[in-house]
Amino acid sequence: MFILDAHLDLAMNAVEWNRDLTQTVEDIRKSEIGMSDKPDRERNTVSIDAMRKGNIGICVATQIAGVKNDNNLSGWSSPQQAWAQTQLQLAWYKEMEGIGEMIQITNAVDLNKHIQEKENTFDAVMCVGTFTFGHVKPPALDEFIRITKNKGLICFTINEGIHEEYGFDKKIDQLNKDNKWKKIEFFKSNYIASKDVNAWLGLYEVIK
Repeated sequence: MFILDAHLDLAMNAVEWNRDLTQTVEDIRKSEIGMSDKPDRERNTVSIDAMRKGNIGICVATQIAGVKNDNNLSGWSSPQQAWAQTQLQLAWYKEMEGIGEMIQITNAVDLNKHIQEKENTFDAVMCVGTFTFGHVKPPALDEFIRITKNKGLICFTINEGIHEEYGFDKKIDQLNKDNKWKKIEFFKSNYIASKDVNAWLGLYEVIK
């Protein structure tokens, strides 16, 4: 299985939490024993090593820093400080590239070089959190079908706000009409309850 993670705050964890993400999750937790400066010490779940073991081949890695406001949102005291923090995070990503831990993908050519998966490779493809605003478009479903074996499963979520706006509804209908897959489940779910974000959840069986 090849997994794409659509949101990981890797650099923030590395530079703000002082975590060496080239280590294992277990070793990072050991290094934080007795620390109390942040609320989730000894509870990390991500490292580059863990991503490889979990077959996460691509991630959308963030540069993230907020600014305090009148609503008491936690963050930096000025936009300039927040911007500087994102540049520190960018420097960390470049360092990871420099030692061969990560590769930045900036265009379709780079993406194809990185994946290079043959047809009928996987028993299942899962895509969660990727079909949302400003992210991946409906033609990706064709690629999922291409790399999935006959009778293999494709599981995905689509943010309800782009389901029709980006044309996912039409794409899914066309794949149904072309007999490219068979619907097992497709329903709307309260995807992120705390933020009142709904999403369509789909599970389809590939037909070849």
